[in-house]
Amino acid sequence: MTSRAVVDERRLRDASGGSAEFEIDLLELLVTDGLERIEALEQALASGDAAAARHQAHTIKGSASSVGAAGLSEAAREAEQQCVAGDLAAVSIDELRAELEQVEDYLRSRRG
Repeated sequence: MTSRAVVDERRLRDASGGSAEFEIDLLELLVTDGLERIEALEQALASGDAAAARHQAHTIKGSASSVGAAGLSEAAREAEQQCVAGDLAAVSIDELRAELEQVEDYLRSRRG
């Protein structure tokens, strides 16, 4: 079994223009915004608002993808597809949180 990197460092470097400081800033923004968006997604799911839930999942997917957080991006893509299909009960907030926690752990390790 191969293990996937939490963050594709090449993609992160490309997104930051090669600035290690900006890489940290991007990851911090992803974690902060991700927490807020997961919360908003959870609220949208609870109220049955598929469009709002899809929007939150889509935004998480794009943000994660732009910095190379493939696991989080994939979990958000799955959530988005489930929202589009109207299967709100299938959306896994726990999976999104777990993937975001991995990014947060990676960020902590980068800070030293």
